[in-house]
Amino acid sequence: MDTNEIAFRMTYRQTLSSAKLLVTNSLPNTNAGLRKLMAFALRSHTPSGYPFVLKYSFCRRERDGEKILKVLAAVHLLQQSSLITDDIFDCGELRYGDRPVYLKYGVNNAIIAAELLQAIALRCASEELARSCFRNTEIVFKLLNVILLDGYVGQYLDIFNAARPTITRQEYYRMIALGAGRFFQNVARCGALLADKPEEEIRILSNFAYSYGMALFILDDIIDVLPASATGKTYASDLKGRRMRLPIIMALQLANRSQRQLLYRFLRKKTPCEPRIEQASGGRHPGLWRLAGKPAYRKPIFDQLPPQPREAAAQPYNPAVALAGGKAARGGIARPSRRNAGKTRRGRVTGVYALLCLPDALLSW
Repeated sequence: MDTNEIAFRMTYRQTLSSAKLLVTNSLPNTNAGLRKLMAFALRSHTPSGYPFVLKYSFCRRERDGEKILKVLAAVHLLQQSSLITDDIFDCGELRYGDRPVYLKYGVNNAIIAAELLQAIALRCASEELARSCFRNTEIVFKLLNVILLDGYVGQYLDIFNAARPTITRQEYYRMIALGAGRFFQNVARCGALLADKPEEEIRILSNFAYSYGMALFILDDIIDVLPASATGKTYASDLKGRRMRLPIIMALQLANRSQRQLLYRFLRKKTPCEPRIEQASGGRHPGLWRLAGKPAYRKPIFDQLPPQPREAAAQPYNPAVALAGGKAARGGIARPSRRNAGKTRRGRVTGVYALLCLPDALLSW
């Protein structure tokens, strides 16, 4: 395990511990049921990249991370609240290898849990931003609210476009930019603004985080048809919900007439059907994965990504420098290595930022 992965996992463990403490201290001791519900919502699971990006966008030295720990916890609570509602909208049956909150405690309690997480996160963030050690606090608090707004708009577009075979890749990219690309971008911007970093560093970090978030979302869409045992998520949940994800969008573009008719019939059917899902995702028919093997599909999939806001316009950059914050990397902050990037080509999550340079890795995972 190299220094990058150690820093990633350590950041997440510290953030999760702080987030649990914030929630516990915010709930009445007299309501054991509510405390049990919230403990389940924050159970330990796969490490998230949001705290890592925020921390190293803020830090100039490794020890600077201690100053921003509660803000990391607040961002984690915002992300976790979005996952709870996503499971409801997507009718997911698994989350991190276990039942999602809405299946264990019911839809009503799941919605309450998500709203509580958001309320606690925003209250904690406002209290922390009042400290004198931070800069640009008003802008940062607005960005945290923008994250919530973008997430809900993105979720609406996801539901609106369900089973809509005419959706374009540009529309898909806009949708996932609201749910992931801009989430990561604004998180990175928050960290850099709180540290009062130069405009150029903020631009580089925002640019990196946007692409990083888009890559993660696309990867998540691609592994949707992998077995639940390999992902810890519901098998083919996007397909069951007729969500128009990149694999099915590309399959519709590349399919011949009979293949396209099969996918159209699947999208028109209102109830999930396992045989049809198997056909659409691979099975005995040339489904998504077989169509994805066509040379045309293996072209870089970032060619048509939506333009970023002017302050974070895409320009040639080095992801390693972007992650470490340019010259600030010399202060002892963990940085990507060639060894780490190589792990991505073998399918390791630890080198996931190399996906930004190697889009084809998403298709050969």
